[in-house]
Amino acid sequence: MQKQITTNWPILTLVMPTYNASKVVAKSIESYLHLKRLANIQVSLIVVDDASTDDTVAIIEGYIRAENSIKLIKSRINSGPGAARNRALNEIQSGYVGFIDTDDQILYDSYLNIFYEGVDYAADLITFDAEIVGAGITSSRYDFSRLSLNRPEMVRNCIRGLLDGSVIFSIYSIDLIKSKKICFAAGFYEDIYFSYSAIMQAKRLFISNNIGYRKFNSTGSITNTISEKHILGMLSACSSVRCKALEIIPSKYEKFEDDFSFGLYGYVKTLLDSIVKHNDTLSKLITLMDFLYHSYSKYPDFLLHRSRSETQVDMLVSEFLKVWREDGDKATFINSIKKQKTSLSLGAK
Repeated sequence: MQKQITTNWPILTLVMPTYNASKVVAKSIESYLHLKRLANIQVSLIVVDDASTDDTVAIIEGYIRAENSIKLIKSRINSGPGAARNRALNEIQSGYVGFIDTDDQILYDSYLNIFYEGVDYAADLITFDAEIVGAGITSSRYDFSRLSLNRPEMVRNCIRGLLDGSVIFSIYSIDLIKSKKICFAAGFYEDIYFSYSAIMQAKRLFISNNIGYRKFNSTGSITNTISEKHILGMLSACSSVRCKALEIIPSKYEKFEDDFSFGLYGYVKTLLDSIVKHNDTLSKLITLMDFLYHSYSKYPDFLLHRSRSETQVDMLVSEFLKVWREDGDKATFINSIKKQKTSLSLGAK
């Protein structure tokens, strides 16, 4: 049944950054085109190509010749998905915006109905469940049960790093983005600051139990690799969320530092797990953990939180910091992590 739409219904714009995605970009665009055919509202797609060197641009231009609701922005230099998304946001002046990654799909019928319901609810942030596909396993968002209409609870979940920071699982009011000056950070894990900033400042949140997005976890995705850039990106995201939270949270948030410490240790634990998971040689593991420790030590606010012991994660991260601070037995520490079967989810405890 078609949604009855008034003439002042808001526009829905989708934003997709892309880079050397010639093998997968058609799949994402086709899911948008299905949404466009179903919608009886104005929808559009902005694709920002981040200086691809393959046939990605040619494929996108082929779609544009047949569909004038798709716009392509070409970057001269590769600046990362955060900068690409920011360029697209500068082009959007009203309505709502959703994000799609170039190797994923919008579940167009459900996505559209979620949007209708969210707008009817007058939400400035609409979020929904998703289908995560990888290694022959399909699952839902790991954080979905943590979503709540209780704003203080959602703020606390952000500070504690317990929510998936991916922007692809939400639709945002442009008024929220513009009025609160929300933008993407540079580097990796750029989603976290944007997502958490929006959640902490949204006045009206709509949560749908329906699945609106299909995410494919490929072997080369950001969640399945680790490097110095990944380490810098995650630590920077943690620090940026802290700074934003201190700007907007009420002074009566007495447990802020403890909650931030909880989240900080979750970020570090995630990086330690990723380093061990994706590297084999001891020398490589030590090199990356050296980099993690020295990068961590550059944040004065982090150094206030290095002696937690409430959980297994706390104890492991505290031990890591102690071993590296005292130049202890790094090989023994690494072997102890390898023996543990621990969750790799961000912020998991």
